[in-house]
Amino acid sequence: MTYTFTKNENEVTELYGGEDTKLLLTGAYGVNFYAVEGQPLGVFYTTVPKRNENGEYIVNPSNGFYEPSDEEQAVGTSQRDFVMGLTNSISYKNFSLSTSLDWKQGGEMYSYTARLLAFTGNSRLTTFNERNPFIIPNSVVENEDGSFSENTTPVTFGEITNFYNATSNAPIEATQVIDKTFVRVRDLSLTYNLNTAFVENLGLVSASITAYGKNIFMWTPDENPYVDPEVSTYGSDLLGEFGEFA
Repeated sequence: MTYTFTKNENEVTELYGGEDTKLLLTGAYGVNFYAVEGQPLGVFYTTVPKRNENGEYIVNPSNGFYEPSDEEQAVGTSQRDFVMGLTNSISYKNFSLSTSLDWKQGGEMYSYTARLLAFTGNSRLTTFNERNPFIIPNSVVENEDGSFSENTTPVTFGEITNFYNATSNAPIEATQVIDKTFVRVRDLSLTYNLNTAFVENLGLVSASITAYGKNIFMWTPDENPYVDPEVSTYGSDLLGEFGEFA
C-alpha cells in the first residue's frame, strides 16, 4: 500500500505596481477570477443575492427575483484543502488485484456547463418546487422608509425560465461557482498469473492475463452533478484553475 497526502497553502502578498489590491486574471460572463492581496491566489467574485442585516433575501417586488448586491462579492477560492492518493495491491495465489484512488478536497471552480443547463432548464436547480410558481424562502421587500416586509410576490410560471437565466437574474451567477471536490477510482486491474508448468510448455518464462479499467468511478458532492472537476478549457497554467467553459 502506498499513500500520499499534500496540503498547499498560498497567499498573495503583493501585486505589481503596489497600487491595486485586486488584479483580474480571467472571467466568464458575471464571474471573475482575481489575485487579491491577503487571499489565496485565485479568488472568485460575482454578484450575489442582496441581504439585509438579518440575513433575509431582499427581492424585487415586481417579479419576486433577487435584488443584486451593490458590488461583486467573493464566493470562494480555487485553493484546495488537500490532495490525497492511495495505491493498493493485493495478491492471493495466482491472482493479483491492484487499484489507485485519488481524493481532492475543497476549492471552487466556474462551470459554464452549470450555467448552460440552468438556462435550458436541464439543471437540477430548475426543478425547485417542481417548476411551479414559488416565493423565494426567507425573502423580504424593502419599504420606502428602509424597513422590510415579508415578500408575497411569487416567481410566476412564465418567469421561471428568466429566474434561472443569469442575464435576467444576475445573482443566480453565484450558483455557477461550484465545489470541485472529487473522489475517483483512477484505475483497477485484475491479473491472473498462469501456472509455471503450463507456461514452460509454451517455451515462455512467465505469462499473465490482465483485465484493466481506467476511471472506473467518480464521486462529486451534490453541488456538482455537472462535470468532471479535472476538466478545464482554460489551459494547464494558473488560468486552468478557473474552471470549464462547456
